[in-house]
Amino acid sequence: MKTKRLVRRQGDVIIFKVEKLPEELPAKEDDGVLAYGEVTGHAHRLDNTAKFEKFGKAEAAKQYLKVIEGGLTITHEEHAPIILPDGDYEIVKQREYNIVERIARPVLD
Repeated sequence: MKTKRLVRRQGDVIIFKVEKLPEELPAKEDDGVLAYGEVTGHAHRLDNTAKFEKFGKAEAAKQYLKVIEGGLTITHEEHAPIILPDGDYEIVKQREYNIVERIARPVLD
């Protein structure tokens, strides 16, 4: 029997629960921002009262997150909040493919 993998999406940010974080991680960041909105200037933000470790810059295509205690809320001005239970996560920015230009590019939020 397959177990369902926890996947959450908020705008152009997709969040995958993973068994464990990779051995090599990007630098730790304390800013609490997963992504900035290129169009609106809004941001996908981590609840600053929660205990977490975030690895990777908000501008990166991929980041990692460890939610340490009590869960975590991700907020954005134009999207419903997302609640993540304790655990390890991979954060990916959604991309789109333009078949005419034959290029992949980030989805702008």
